[in-house]
Amino acid sequence: MRCHVALVEAGLANPLYRQEVYTTAHSQLMLMTLQPGEEIGLEKHRGDQLLVCLAGQGAFVVEPGTSEQPDLQAAQSACDAPPESSDLASDLSESPRSQNDVLVSSEQGHLVAGQAVMVPAGCPHNIINTGNTPLKLYTVYSPPQHAAGTVHRTKADATAAEASEATQASERAKAASRWRSEASHMPADVPLGSLFGR
Repeated sequence: MRCHVALVEAGLANPLYRQEVYTTAHSQLMLMTLQPGEEIGLEKHRGDQLLVCLAGQGAFVVEPGTSEQPDLQAAQSACDAPPESSDLASDLSESPRSQNDVLVSSEQGHLVAGQAVMVPAGCPHNIINTGNTPLKLYTVYSPPQHAAGTVHRTKADATAAEASEATQASERAKAASRWRSEASHMPADVPLGSLFGR
């Protein structure tokens, strides 16, 4: 496992939709490239996610932890407006958060190189490339969201892989449920070895 990477250089050179760089038990670093007009698609995760723009321009939307569809067109139009003040203290003081640091209203706007979007666990979010060149990002998931070694050449590859993973997870859950059901009907005095053919 490598612990050091020239992240900006690697991210700018990455032509792939999604490529895993580093995965530990508690976090994961991925590189992403969105082609012009391409979007990640509305998604939410069980953990937090940090998305950092390395090149290009895009729109982002982060909704409170609900299932409502965010207004991506409004986020895209925000990209046409001139960037707001880069005064970090002002940006942080105006952030719509409660005392528990939970997102309490939607946030949307433009995303350009050097800017980041922090997505709290359970909040639906999306990013779309609104420019004419690839949007280069790196993202940190905590905990990991994808299998170590994940590489998706295109958005279509990622969608197919995620559908396959969801099907496999559903099949594993059904098998575990059947096993629990069968195990609950077994007499308590059955030797464990006989359950496994020993």
